[in-house]
Amino acid sequence: MAPKAKAPAAKAEAKAKANPKKKEERKEEDPESKIPKVDQPDRAAFDEKVAAIGVEIEKLQKEQKGLSERINERSGGKDEFFKQKSELRGHLDECSKHMNALQARKDEINKVFGDKQAEGREMRQQVNKLKKS
Repeated sequence: MAPKAKAPAAKAEAKAKANPKKKEERKEEDPESKIPKVDQPDRAAFDEKVAAIGVEIEKLQKEQKGLSERINERSGGKDEFFKQKSELRGHLDECSKHMNALQARKDEINKVFGDKQAEGREMRQQVNKLKKS
């Protein structure tokens, strides 16, 4: 029975030798090998482009800073404007109060004058009635 055991071992070795050939064939068909290789990037050219962009960014930041300063200068007058506006508004309110007081006094005088005129008319009517009777 020993000879029967040796025969399957020989078949297993033959299969093992056949399998590595298939693996080697598969490696040759690997899709990565079909893609063309790309050269490594040029670090100096990249650094040069980054530096150029950095210079442009700095230039734009300086311009932005200048514009911000101009905006702040012009908006600084805004505070003075509102301060002066509030002072003028206070003066206007004060004048309005004085005008209201004068208008109230005028209305009072007109009322008294109107009452006197009405009293005068009444007296004339009474005199006219007395003359007729």
